[in-house]
Amino acid sequence: MEWPKEELVIDCSPSEKLVYLTIIQEEEADTTELAEKTLLSERTVRYATQGLRSLGVVEQVYVLGDARRRKYRLADEEKEQEITVV
Repeated sequence: MEWPKEELVIDCSPSEKLVYLTIIQEEEADTTELAEKTLLSERTVRYATQGLRSLGVVEQVYVLGDARRRKYRLADEEKEQEITVV
């Protein structure tokens, strides 16, 4: 299986790689869900998603019912980074 933008993730930390692979599996997840699936702390997951977002491989999506909640998913190569509401 070839993952999108895998060449960008090669030099990432192990926690960023684990979160990236989990997002590929889950398609979309928030920090709490990622922490449960990866067995990492929420703080480590937030740090990992921040690093993945800076590389452009993951995008943040705001949850319509609660603006404080954010979900993460693979970034769409065809779209520019923009705020999306689910």
